[in-house]
Amino acid sequence: MRQNLAQIDAIFAAERAFLLVGDLTIEQSGVDPLGLRQLNLDLMDATVPGINNVTMHIRPYAFMAWAWWRSWQLTDPDGSCDSVELADRVMRYEAMFAWAHALAERPLIGATAIGRHLPRKGEDRRFRFEGKRWQALKDELTSIMAPTQYGPSIKANRWLRPMEGGGFRATKETMAAVAAIEDKVSRHLPQRLFGREAPEVSCSDVLPFAEYLRVDETTQEERDGFRLLFRDGADRQDAPRDLRRRKATINLIRAHLLGAGRPLAVHEIRRVLAKAALPAGYADDDPETAVSVALLSILQARQLQRLATEAMLFWTEASLGRDRMHAQTSDQLALKADAAARHDDPLALAATTVGGYLDFVEHLGMAVGWPAAAAEPGTDVVALVEKLIRAQRKGDGAVLPGLCLKSFAVVRAISRGLRRQGVPRAAGNPLDGRPDRLPFGSLERQLDGLSDRPLVELWRQVIENWVIGQHVHWSAVRGGDGKKRLRIALDDGGWIRVRKSASGWFRPTEDRLLTMLSLGSECGLFMREGMPPCFSATTDPVSATNQTISSPEPEGR
Repeated sequence: MRQNLAQIDAIFAAERAFLLVGDLTIEQSGVDPLGLRQLNLDLMDATVPGINNVTMHIRPYAFMAWAWWRSWQLTDPDGSCDSVELADRVMRYEAMFAWAHALAERPLIGATAIGRHLPRKGEDRRFRFEGKRWQALKDELTSIMAPTQYGPSIKANRWLRPMEGGGFRATKETMAAVAAIEDKVSRHLPQRLFGREAPEVSCSDVLPFAEYLRVDETTQEERDGFRLLFRDGADRQDAPRDLRRRKATINLIRAHLLGAGRPLAVHEIRRVLAKAALPAGYADDDPETAVSVALLSILQARQLQRLATEAMLFWTEASLGRDRMHAQTSDQLALKADAAARHDDPLALAATTVGGYLDFVEHLGMAVGWPAAAAEPGTDVVALVEKLIRAQRKGDGAVLPGLCLKSFAVVRAISRGLRRQGVPRAAGNPLDGRPDRLPFGSLERQLDGLSDRPLVELWRQVIENWVIGQHVHWSAVRGGDGKKRLRIALDDGGWIRVRKSASGWFRPTEDRLLTMLSLGSECGLFMREGMPPCFSATTDPVSATNQTISSPEPEGR
């Protein structure tokens, strides 16, 4: 029987004896343990709104527009409909689409649920899309319209519009794409699958979905419709702000690729964007372009700042024991981090004060200036991110403080450089907004406030405020599962680790650049070459390629 602490205290008070109790178990949770993730996501939304880091292909947009259109065709002659019935049919079409791709060994969504409930390749049994078995599958199957899948993007890019009373309708801009899907469905799939009556279906019935409606292929009508809603429609007088924002970012990246004169890998594109500069000779009178230049640079540096801070949480947790005998104070942790940084970084070894170290790092970039130095050897934000990931993955805690210290100093220098360069008013307040998320402004002020102090004082600030303070705050304010999130606690002797073993290592949340390039490649804005993918900008405004691109990590930390 489970008992709360008050009940256990009462038992001990009444029964003066030793009692055997079970181990204290705390379910572990804690994506974004320092509360820094949302600011990164805000920057991603501000640079390439309307997509996320799983929206790799155009076909799901067109398929869902077709699915809702097809379901509406089965409404009563007077136009009345049951929204539940409409949605059930759409989910049926989705399930068959996903089932076919699983059978073809190209899983799309819900592979686990499909394997559990639907016939597998080579089985003769059939599945009826009604009753308890269908309901069980619906309860487990991830919809294409789910918030973590294509749903937000399909709506934001206006492939579907919501209807009063529930359900969606395809928009007029998508109807050519819908007609192209319908043509394939009518010619290659059994029509009984799409009627009002729930069908009984075999593997062979749905396999044509994977053959004629491959998720990684598109018709010209789908490409044209997507490109209009993704970028080209921004030229219209009534174009929404998000569409104009996307166009400015896409055009900027296309210009960088054309200026490079060769295909660039995604990490190379990030490195170019970190410099906060227009390509040489680039002329664009769109005021949104300057916003994209600033925000994309800030995003690269913010990814580094967040990862370096989380890497220090990783280091701190790994440095602690689970009982008071192995507890450590903030001073002990700061001295340990300082010693490790001085051992690994000659600049830290030479610095007598925090300000001295910060000046050393800022001076490294003076030849080209900041934020341009964010792409230079020694101060390259992309390279620093890769080093932080590699050190965590290898469990090389000895080098982490030095890498994190360098990262914080580079971020400060970038922030100062951006202030001198000027951030467009239309960009909002990306340097100082969201003070509870440790923005650049907070980092600058806190580091500058320690300017004349020994370097060990910086580590006390990082460990006590940026790591432990942020972590405890966000563990407490997120509701009832705070105990599941907590990784560090205060004991009589100092800080201890709550969990049996240190939590996993951190990596940046995917910034959506790959998905933007993937979608842009399928509608003819970019060309993709090789693996890992490298991209170049197309000069033909209507050309498009249909190539499979591997999926990135889901949005997590």
